[in-house]
Order: sequence, then C-alpha cells, then structure tokens
Amino acid sequence: AFSVRTVYPRLSRERPETGLNAWPVRINRRVFLGDFVQYLVDWEDRQLVVRRPPMEHFEEGEEVTLTVAPEHCVLLEA
Repeated sequence: AFSVRTVYPRLSRERPETGLNAWPVRINRRVFLGDFVQYLVDWEDRQLVVRRPPMEHFEEGEEVTLTVAPEHCVLLEA
C-alpha cells in the first residue's frame, strides 16, 4: 500500500512506454472546482480522487491511464 497526494497522479489517454506505476482507470465523476478539476476514478476495486488543471479534460465514463511518479509515492507497507 502507498499514499500519494491527489495532485500528483496524472491521467492520460495514451499508455506510457515504461508501464512503471501505470494503471488503467475509468473516470467515474468529474467536478470543476475553479482552479482544478477533481476526478473520481475507478481503480481496480477502489476509488481514487485525482485533481488536475482545468486544461486537462476527460469525460465521465472515459477509460484512461493513471500514472504516478515513484518520487511522489510514500510506501505504507511492504
């Protein structure tokens, strides 16, 4: 298990070449909150909150790739 701040995960329509820390997710809900858009994504059997700038636009129901840089992850248990 690991922890990550909601501003660090990235969403992309393309899968990265490395595949490191990359998972398929589905956009469940999108809420515009002025300075950012908050996405509730379905990730395997969990839901995760991801905050992105309003210039990055994804539709509810869209399947995208979630990535997190290793330096932004905090390991909680091995």
